[in-house]
Amino acid sequence: MTQIELIYAKYPRKANRRAALEAIRRACERDGSAMVMAGTLAFASSRAAVRPEAGPDPRPYPATFYDQRRYLDDPAEWECERSED
Repeated sequence: MTQIELIYAKYPRKANRRAALEAIRRACERDGSAMVMAGTLAFASSRAAVRPEAGPDPRPYPATFYDQRRYLDDPAEWECERSED
């Protein structure tokens, strides 16, 4: 398994694998695989990574997460309460 595949395996939402792997590759080229993995693990262990029992899944698709460099976000943002609609 490559480093890119390991990062994908740690991300909590699995969708559009091909686009996700390509986005992770670009992220690793920009910021290094260690930084991308660290951000992925931080997100995966946060409240934001837990899928709600009902309603739409608010977690970003993996390609979006990596293309928008959300792995660099302040982890405190991932611990905020979700608004209930």
